[in-house]
Amino acid sequence: MDDNALEDLLRRLTTLVVKLDQTYDQLLLMVEQHQEFNREQREFNRERLRINARLETLMTEVFRQWATGRYLFKNPWLSVHPLLGCHAQGQQA
Repeated sequence: MDDNALEDLLRRLTTLVVKLDQTYDQLLLMVEQHQEFNREQREFNRERLRINARLETLMTEVFRQWATGRYLFKNPWLSVHPLLGCHAQGQQA
């Protein structure tokens, strides 16, 4: 192999190694960003679970009070159930 061919091959190999290094660095950055996103998503999911549990508890209490006719809220706007057409005291509208 002559010197020019060897230099050309060495130059091309060097270019490829530099590109591989750059690609590897970009991949590492993307992995780090993805891991951070996953951490944020897990925290978001935990918060959603806490909110859902609180809503479920609240809804259970509201439905229990509605079923027994005992309401926490004495608001005239809530005196008729919008879906069932029943008064807060359990009477038919």
